Amino acid sequence: METIKWSGREWLTRETWGLYHPNNKLFWYDRSAVEVNGGGLLKLKVHKNPRQFDGSFIETGVGLISSVDDFRFGHFEIECMLPTGKHLWPAFWSYGRETWPPEVDIFEGYTKAGGNYFGTFFDALSLWNVQTNAHWGNVNKGTKGSASPKTHWFGIRNPSRNYIRYRMSWFPDKIIIYYNNNEVRRFSEKPLLEQMNSQPSRVIINNAVTASNWSLKDDFKVRYFRYEPL
Repeated sequence: METIKWSGREWLTRETWGLYHPNNKLFWYDRSAVEVNGGGLLKLKVHKNPRQFDGSFIETGVGLISSVDDFRFGHFEIECMLPTGKHLWPAFWSYGRETWPPEVDIFEGYTKAGGNYFGTFFDALSLWNVQTNAHWGNVNKGTKGSASPKTHWFGIRNPSRNYIRYRMSWFPDKIIIYYNNNEVRRFSEKPLLEQMNSQPSRVIINNAVTASNWSLKDDFKVRYFRYEPL
């Protein structure tokens, strides 16, 4: 599997199951959509790069990095500027090394046809469509649960024009999400914590799309990734 070096760690430029998700054939994980410049800035792109996979023709290549390292309890942080364009889906998230779920979405950003993140959503105070969520359970047994997506107030600074810090602090009894050092959400659901605590986790940072008529004006830019164990 192809890897890159960034922020002092080794990262896959694809998911471990392959170059595309079997349930989502809008895009594939494209090494040429991942760039690290001379200053260490990670750029995750979206571009037209048609490729055929097992009879499926997928036109859009997206940038994704997935940690080679295993992680346990601690603090996980990036500082990034979200991409701009239509129908984009950047994300910073974590899921179990051995099973899925569990999953914790530190953020998932969504642009619509207007090409930006601005609007009011699940929280009346929210200005930006940048969401947290968590998933747990057993898909095969039909017991999958979700904390439900939620947007948050983190100021008037546009996350696609400013660098924002996003952090997950994973403790044995809770998981706390921070935007610019402000706590925005806390997960304490027992089934989520039991699954998270039972195995190591990996970290994923990716760009993606939610529709075939996407456009990209600016890349997803990430200055660093930091992990501090408890």
